[in-house]
Amino acid sequence: GNAELNGTIDVTEDFEISVSEYSLAIGENIDVTVSFTPEAAGEYTGSVAITSNDTNNPEATITLSGTGNGSGADDLIPMVTELQGNYPNPFNPTTTIRYALNTDEKVEIEIYNIKGQTVKTLVNEDQAAGYHSVVWNGKDNSNKQSASGIYFYKFKAGNIVSMKKMILLK
Repeated sequence: GNAELNGTIDVTEDFEISVSEYSLAIGENIDVTVSFTPEAAGEYTGSVAITSNDTNNPEATITLSGTGNGSGADDLIPMVTELQGNYPNPFNPTTTIRYALNTDEKVEIEIYNIKGQTVKTLVNEDQAAGYHSVVWNGKDNSNKQSASGIYFYKFKAGNIVSMKKMILLK
């Protein structure tokens, strides 16, 4: 059967955490939520290392990423509205697109193929000032998996328009 453990690990900005041992049988799983409150606003990444007594796969690393609003009042609103980029790039199967808004704006983010055809509309709504991110799972507006290749994403917020390139590798 499945054994689930739901828990939150609060960590400081240095993102160093150590969790005591959990023993799982084959087929069992646990869910762990990692949360933190950094002093500076921005995108943060970290990783969780899992060790196993399986000699073929003794260690696995899970990469975590997220947006921290920051605990300092001056860090809550970005200085500029900008498209910050996506990570990972190249990616498979998902990538996270990060952007910052220094005022409340209507935001549009669309994915295009190399022919300039719209593949997916990710965001089309009013959003509050701050740091934001959206995940693209490589699927189009019809929920079909997109082919490997080069894609472009266009960010539009107010009078700011920016476009960047990403690569889907399978």
